[in-house]
Parts: sequence; C-alpha cells; structure tokens
Amino acid sequence: MIQEGEFASGFLPSERELCEELDISRGTLRAIYRNLEDEKLIRRIPGRGMKVLSIFERVEQHKILLVLPSKGIRATEIASILQGAATAAEEENAELVLFFQDKNADCSRLAARIHETPWDGVVFVEDFPHAIIKTLDAAKCRYCIANYEEGEKLPACRVDFRAVGRVAGGYLVKKGFKRIGFIGGGAKCFHYHEMLAGLKGALAEEDLRVEEGFVFNFEKDDDAKNCAVIAKALEGHVGERIAFFAGRDHWARPLYRACRSLSLGIPDDVAVIGYDGLSWEEAAVNGLSTIMQPALETGAAAVHAICNGDATLTADDTVLLPPGQLIERNSVEKRSDLP
Repeated sequence: MIQEGEFASGFLPSERELCEELDISRGTLRAIYRNLEDEKLIRRIPGRGMKVLSIFERVEQHKILLVLPSKGIRATEIASILQGAATAAEEENAELVLFFQDKNADCSRLAARIHETPWDGVVFVEDFPHAIIKTLDAAKCRYCIANYEEGEKLPACRVDFRAVGRVAGGYLVKKGFKRIGFIGGGAKCFHYHEMLAGLKGALAEEDLRVEEGFVFNFEKDDDAKNCAVIAKALEGHVGERIAFFAGRDHWARPLYRACRSLSLGIPDDVAVIGYDGLSWEEAAVNGLSTIMQPALETGAAAVHAICNGDATLTADDTVLLPPGQLIERNSVEKRSDLP
C-alpha cells in the first residue's frame, strides 16, 4: 500500500483504522511498524503518528557533531575549515550539528550531547579536550580532529608540517639564498618544530644549514617586542642577502617592521616567505609570498574520514595533507606582473 502511493497525505491512518482494514491485532501492527521503520519506509513523528517517507528521506543520512573552540578562534581559518566540512557533508549526505567547547572547560554538556544522540562521529576542530575520551569510548563513537597541531598520536586530519618546511626551504634555495632563518611561535610547539625540521632537511640536501642566529621562536604574538629582537639580530648583517621562512603569515609582521626600522627593503635586502594565507589580513597588500594552508581540504577530509572509516578510528588513521598552493608575490623577488 505504501509503495503503491495510497497514503498521499504522508501519514498512515490511525492504528484502529489500519487494524480494522487489515484485520490484524494492534500487537501485529506494531511489529509491522518496527519492520517498516527498519526499512526506512516510515518514521514516528511524536504527536502526529507514522509518517510515510519520501524516496529522498529514505536515503540513510549520517549525523556528525562538529565541535568548535569558542576562545582563541582564528576566524578566517576556522571559517575555511567549516566550509570544507560543510561541502563534504553535502557530498556524504550528512547532517552537521555545531557545538562549542573549549579545550580546558568542563565537558559535562558535551558528554551529555554525545550520549543523547546516536552520532556517526564527532569532528573536533583544532582543540581536543582529552577529558572526553572516556565518553567517546563508552558511546563507541568514532572521532577525528581537524587541523590538529599537537604531536600526540590521535585520529586526525592535518597538514604535513614537515613537508611545508621542505617546500619553503626548497623554494628559497632555488631563488639563490644560502643564508636562511626561521620565525615561529615557540620551540615546543609541534607544528613549528616540524616546519623547522623540514626547512633544515631541504637545506641539508644542498649542503646548507639554517642560520642559528636567525631562528626565532616567539612565545607571544607581540609585534613590538618581536620586532626589536629581529632588528637587533639583523643590525650587524645589513647588506647581506638573508631570507626567512615564517611558520605563519602573521610571524612575518615583526620582520617587516624590523626591516622598516633599519631602512631595509623587502625583498631587496631581506626576503621572506610565509605559510597559511589566512592569519595576516595585510599579507597580500605587503606582497608576502606564502604557501597556502589547505584549510578547506582539512575540514572535508575529517568529515569523509568519519563517514567512510571503520567502526573506530585510530591514531594510525591520521590523514596527512600536502602543503597547499604556493602564492608568489613580491617578498622573495620583485615581480613585474604584480602591483
């Protein structure tokens, strides 16, 4: 009767009416309901009855909880990851439900949210509250961390940071630089450590070494103080050809400021290439060449991993994404085709 389209209203008649028409008991009818629900032909709508599902509603839909940090958000980066996740969700016929949770905050609300719904999985964006692991295991809920920047082995989708450093180093060597430094955000930060290792590897292939006096690992994003440190290091090397790789575009800001204070030009006196294409709004205006962060691809990869992975995801399921596109502007060499 359902397949022949007899219920144009979209809802089945009342139990009493169906029992009379089919000459069966209510117990038998309810057993039939359970079978039809399992076959995705009907769904119980509280207060209204049994709804007959359309052919589109019968397609199985994944349900994914997307957990975003509410503090310390880099808006452009998070928005790009979210856009990639949304595109992948549409491709996978998945519903994304947003939830905001800070890494070090109480996880009781998040735990309750995970338990109350049969999720296909949870995608954490960047921050991962370790306190939630027991809840995920108890609920047998798979999870993945998009753009994870820590060294701990967990199921994640992230950029191959070491490969980013190799790309930057190879590019600067190709442009003729032999004295190359690095600017990052903390020696203990996994992703900066990996980028520096990749940079060193690329230079070693050409029998070159990173200039230790030009390796800066700043703990705080304080342009004034960081500018002073860089300027002091550059003072005795005016007239020498030096290049830098900035592990994030915004770490190039204090270098630009330091060069202006010393009347040094970029790229005439000092060259620099960054990474991400997201963290410094004025990067393009200042002509900063950069390796784009594949933020869209990272968000998409996390959703695909949830929808297509096994029942559980392990640290061995980590997806490493290659560096994004190299955008050449005017910070390594002047280009006549750019303003």
